Amino acid sequence: MYLNRKLLMMILLLGCLTASCFTAGCTLTRIEGPEEEPTFVETPNTMHPSIIVDGQRYESTGMEMPGTPDESEIKKITSTVPSNGFPKKEGEVNFPSGESYYAKMNDGEPYVVVLIQNEWVKFIKSSETGLLYPGRYTLMGTKPENTSWIQLKEDKTFEFNRHIATSYRPTGTYEVELDLLYLSLDNEVAYIFNIEGGKITLQEDLLENALIEEGAIFQLAHAFFTMETTDLFSTEELLNGMKLVVDEFSFPGATLQTISFVEEEYKMLLESYMQNGRGSINGVDPKNVLIVLSSFTTSGETHLSTLNPNATYEGYQWVLIRDHKDEPWRIDDQGY
Repeated sequence: MYLNRKLLMMILLLGCLTASCFTAGCTLTRIEGPEEEPTFVETPNTMHPSIIVDGQRYESTGMEMPGTPDESEIKKITSTVPSNGFPKKEGEVNFPSGESYYAKMNDGEPYVVVLIQNEWVKFIKSSETGLLYPGRYTLMGTKPENTSWIQLKEDKTFEFNRHIATSYRPTGTYEVELDLLYLSLDNEVAYIFNIEGGKITLQEDLLENALIEEGAIFQLAHAFFTMETTDLFSTEELLNGMKLVVDEFSFPGATLQTISFVEEEYKMLLESYMQNGRGSINGVDPKNVLIVLSSFTTSGETHLSTLNPNATYEGYQWVLIRDHKDEPWRIDDQGY
């Protein structure tokens, strides 16, 4: 069962959340604070949260494990590598961990638990198949990047952006049986994928539309979120808003890197939005406005005249609003 309030807390990073970074996964978010550990959420362009133990790479499942490992088995994480790569040394991870710990367990099959935000999260061998995380899966090796992707959502629905040349994005439901992923349109199976770790491979296109070749590999992506603790919004409200940005980010040839919430910046941007922006005419309550900032990079082929190739953009704003506190966020405006 996936964590709720930490949601893609996991996929520890996403990231995405990831991503991935949270699914295939992690997705987690970084919550700034003197004693708080980072989390992740699935989104574009980092590797799945992993750790090396006994020479084997283990990947996060996002599942919280009850209890505490035997003290004799607990070890300290040795080092951290950037989230766009995999760890290589014993006890090394590729996600922010701080002064964290891990332990190897064995209940018939070996696995690892890592202490994240005071909870032990299960990691399994990366060679295991059939484990599927919600999140965005991008087609590997495409030019420009991130123009073909599949968004698998937690409610078992999906959106498929097949090619930059078509504006139609098939949507429907998905289900998993053993190591196979089935995408269905109008209750009829349309695509079949093989599942392996953080990747899904197109096995059969029953629509035979030829936009995606059989054998094409989609990789789970993750993005790094950062947020400050605040009395203005709950962690869940912030995560839901950031995840919406991840889901809606679709600049051809651009890769989302970070999404952040800083209360001081938010208050200044909110004042400007309410006085000079759409907030001055749409009647929204300021308490139902969330503004987050993102950074992203572009490749040599952006296919957008408003973006420069091979550039990094920071401080790009996303204005999210809702009618009431118990309703989901929606994007009202974006840009600089």
